[in-house]
Amino acid sequence: MPNYSKLADMMNSLEEERPDRDYMSIPEGEDGPVEWVCQITAVINKETQDDKDLTIMELDVVSSTHPQHEEGHLVKQIWALGGVVKWRIEKNLRILKGLLRKLLGIKKATDDVMEAALEGGEDATLAGHYIRVVANRVIAEQTGNAYTKYDYFAVSKEEISKLKANQKSSVKEETTKETTAPEVTTVALDDDEDPAF
Repeated sequence: MPNYSKLADMMNSLEEERPDRDYMSIPEGEDGPVEWVCQITAVINKETQDDKDLTIMELDVVSSTHPQHEEGHLVKQIWALGGVVKWRIEKNLRILKGLLRKLLGIKKATDDVMEAALEGGEDATLAGHYIRVVANRVIAEQTGNAYTKYDYFAVSKEEISKLKANQKSSVKEETTKETTAPEVTTVALDDDEDPAF
């Protein structure tokens, strides 16, 4: 019989296994824009084996122009906040600063505010909010290399309600089309026409 006391201690020291999620990315061979409207479901942090501190935002797709990310699809965005070059951290902090301002109304960051927003999984203060993410392929002026630029926008609950209502009505229209019997037309045939054709 297993030692549940020992296993409980071990379980409590481990992070919960999380569902696999796709990266938000532009499909191969396209330049964008690709757009997602999503609900933030959790924000977690991980330290990688090469000492990078990553903030991972987990999202559920409400709608998307990505051909494989339909409603309900699980996606994620990741920002490195440690263990990478300074300019990368600053860039990621600028993005997160915008999200905190747009979604939570936070004008000045404190350690408590950042921890509440960027940790805690489903209990993070960002969880439950909706965002629109737009990805475009951009050419860097200095290097000439292509990279994907992501822009983030707050989405109001009214916009989400309209979007979901539109989705329901389009699903209803498709269902009605599928369940309606096709219209039958009859054509008078000449004697030499084959009725099979």
